Amino acid sequence: MDNAGQWGEEALQLTMVNTMNQWVKESTRWREGKNHCYLT
Repeated sequence: MDNAGQWGEEALQLTMVNTMNQWVKESTRWREGKNHCYLT
């Protein structure tokens, strides 16, 4: 049970890191491509 909980926690962290990386890449690409103002 403890091992399964730890795996789930690691999977959640990996998912969150991947999501943040995707968001940063997308926002950077949009910022380079177009000169729009973004709330930061």
